[in-house]
Amino acid sequence: MEEKRIYTLFIKYKYGRLSASDREELRAWLEASEANRELFVSFLRICKQEVQFEALGQLEPDKAWDACRRRRLFRRYLRHPLTRWAVAAVLVGLVCLWYARWDTTSEASGTSLAELFPNHGHREALFVSGQGQVWSQTDSTFVWLDPKAPASHTSDYRWLKDLSSSRDKRSNEVHVPRGGEYSLVLADGTKVWLNACSTLRFSYPFDSLRVVSLEGEAYFEVAHDRKPFEVHAAGNVVRVLGTKFDVRAYAGQPLQVTLAEGRVQVDGAGGDRRLLPGEQLTEAVGTYDVHEVDARRATAWTRGVFEFDDTPLDEIVRQLERWYNVDMDYASADLKHIRFTGTILRKESLGYALEMIQKVSDVCFSKKGECVRIEKK
Repeated sequence: MEEKRIYTLFIKYKYGRLSASDREELRAWLEASEANRELFVSFLRICKQEVQFEALGQLEPDKAWDACRRRRLFRRYLRHPLTRWAVAAVLVGLVCLWYARWDTTSEASGTSLAELFPNHGHREALFVSGQGQVWSQTDSTFVWLDPKAPASHTSDYRWLKDLSSSRDKRSNEVHVPRGGEYSLVLADGTKVWLNACSTLRFSYPFDSLRVVSLEGEAYFEVAHDRKPFEVHAAGNVVRVLGTKFDVRAYAGQPLQVTLAEGRVQVDGAGGDRRLLPGEQLTEAVGTYDVHEVDARRATAWTRGVFEFDDTPLDEIVRQLERWYNVDMDYASADLKHIRFTGTILRKESLGYALEMIQKVSDVCFSKKGECVRIEKK
C-alpha cells in the first residue's frame, strides 16, 4: 500500500471517518506485518498525547510545561529500526488539523457528532432551607453565611443572611441536577464541590460535631477545626478533622472514597478502614477494598476534566449521562466492557467527548431520537 494511502487512512481513523471499505483495508494492512501494527500503535500514542497536552495547557501552565518536557522521551523511538515510520506518524499528527478544516463532511453521515450533540454541562444548584425557602443559583459560588458575620451587600446572598439567622435546626439541602455542578463554602470554611445528580444535606449551625449527608458525588476540602467532620453516605460514615477527599455515593453504585490529602476513616458494613493519601476505598459485599490510585485523576472532574485510565465504557457512559443530561443505550451488552484511556475537557460539548472516544476505540455513536446509540464499529 502506498504511504500516501496509509496516511489518509490514519487521518480518517482519527476523525472517525472510515467507511466500511476503509476499515477493511486498514485491518488487512495491520494484519500484514508486525511493523505495520507498531506504526499504528505509535500513531495512537501521539493522538492520545495531543489530547492530554491540550487539556493540561488549558488548565495548568506549569504542568503543561512538564508534560512538554516529558514528551522528549519519545526521542527513544528515533533509535528504533522503524525511524522513518515513526517520523511519518508524527507528520500525520501535524497535518490532522489541516485535514479537519477542509474535509468537514463524514462519509458515513452528513453530520458530525459535534453537530448532533451540542449538549453542555453547566453550573446550577437548587437550595432548600429548613424553613422551606427555595433558591436557584446558576453563577457565583454559594457561601452559606455565618449569622455572626457582617451583613453581605451582595444581592445574591441577602436571602442567605435572612435564612441563616433563623438558626433553624432542620436540615438544609443543596441539590445539583443532572447536567449541572456546583461549589459552596460552609460556615466553618469547608469547601465542597458537588458533581451532577448530587444532594448535600446539613443542619445549620453545626453542633459539637460537623455532619453532612451526601447522595451523589462531592469533593471536600475540610477546614481544620477541633470539631470532627463527618460525611454520611449510603449507610457509611467518613470521619475527618481536616483533609481533602472525594466521596462517590450514587444510588445503585458501590461507595467510593478517594483520599487526596490528610487521613480519613470509613465506618460501615465493611468494618472500619483508615486511608492514606493516594488510596481509594470501594465498598464490596460485606467488606471494603482499598488500593492505591492517582488521586488527581480521580478528582479531575473538579478541575474541569474527565480522566479515564483503562476505564470500562459502562462507567464512562454513566459519567457522561450525568454531566450532559442525556440518555445512552447499547446495541449489545458486551460493549459495556470495552475500555478507554484518555482525557476529555468537560467544558466541551457531548459531541466532542464522543468523538474523542470514537477515534481511539472500537465503538461508534449515533443519534436515535433523543438518545445516543452506542454500536460496535
